Amino acid sequence: RLLRQNAPLEQALARLSREEREILRRTVAQPRLGAVDRLCQELDIEPATVYRRRNKALKKLGQLL
Repeated sequence: RLLRQNAPLEQALARLSREEREILRRTVAQPRLGAVDRLCQELDIEPATVYRRRNKALKKLGQLL
Protein backbone atom coordinates (compact mmCIF):
# COMPACT_ATOMS: atom_id res chain seq x y z
CA ARG A 1 0.00 0.00 0.00
CA LEU A 2 2.65 2.48 0.98
CA LEU A 3 4.60 1.74 -2.19
CA ARG A 4 1.53 2.48 -4.31
CA GLN A 5 1.00 5.77 -2.48
CA ASN A 6 4.56 6.74 -3.33
CA ALA A 7 4.56 5.33 -6.85
CA PRO A 8 5.47 8.68 -8.49
CA LEU A 9 8.39 9.07 -6.09
CA GLU A 10 9.55 5.49 -6.66
CA GLN A 11 9.35 5.98 -10.42
CA ALA A 12 11.29 9.24 -10.22
CA LEU A 13 13.96 7.67 -8.01
CA ALA A 14 14.33 4.81 -10.47
CA ARG A 15 15.28 7.33 -13.15
CA LEU A 16 18.18 8.67 -11.08
CA SER A 17 21.60 7.07 -11.29
CA ARG A 18 22.68 4.65 -8.58
CA GLU A 19 25.12 7.28 -7.29
CA GLU A 20 22.40 9.97 -7.20
CA ARG A 21 20.07 7.67 -5.27
CA GLU A 22 22.81 6.73 -2.80
CA ILE A 23 23.81 10.34 -2.19
CA LEU A 24 20.18 11.31 -1.59
CA ARG A 25 19.60 8.32 0.65
CA ARG A 26 22.59 9.09 2.84
CA THR A 27 22.25 12.88 2.98
CA VAL A 28 18.49 13.44 2.80
CA ALA A 29 16.33 10.35 3.35
CA GLN A 30 18.43 8.65 6.05
CA PRO A 31 21.09 11.15 7.11
CA ARG A 32 23.73 9.90 9.52
CA LEU A 33 26.60 11.64 11.23
CA GLY A 34 29.67 11.33 9.01
CA ALA A 35 27.70 10.39 5.88
CA VAL A 36 29.35 13.06 3.73
CA ASP A 37 32.81 12.02 4.89
CA ARG A 38 32.09 8.39 4.04
CA LEU A 39 30.75 9.36 0.62
CA CYS A 40 33.90 11.40 0.03
CA GLN A 41 36.07 8.40 0.78
CA GLU A 42 33.98 5.95 -1.24
CA LEU A 43 33.64 8.21 -4.29
CA ASP A 44 37.08 9.83 -3.95
CA ILE A 45 35.60 13.34 -4.07
CA GLU A 46 35.60 16.48 -1.91
CA PRO A 47 32.71 17.43 0.41
CA ALA A 48 31.74 20.33 -1.84
CA THR A 49 31.32 17.85 -4.69
CA VAL A 50 29.02 15.67 -2.57
CA TYR A 51 26.84 18.70 -1.84
CA ARG A 52 26.82 19.78 -5.49
CA ARG A 53 25.82 16.28 -6.60
CA ARG A 54 23.16 16.13 -3.89
CA ASN A 55 21.70 19.46 -5.01
CA LYS A 56 21.77 18.39 -8.65
CA ALA A 57 20.05 15.10 -7.78
CA LEU A 58 17.38 16.92 -5.74
CA LYS A 59 16.74 19.28 -8.63
CA LYS A 60 16.50 16.37 -11.07
CA LEU A 61 14.17 14.50 -8.71
CA GLY A 62 11.95 17.57 -8.42
CA GLN A 63 11.76 17.88 -12.20
CA LEU A 64 10.82 14.22 -12.51
CA LEU A 65 8.01 14.63 -10.00
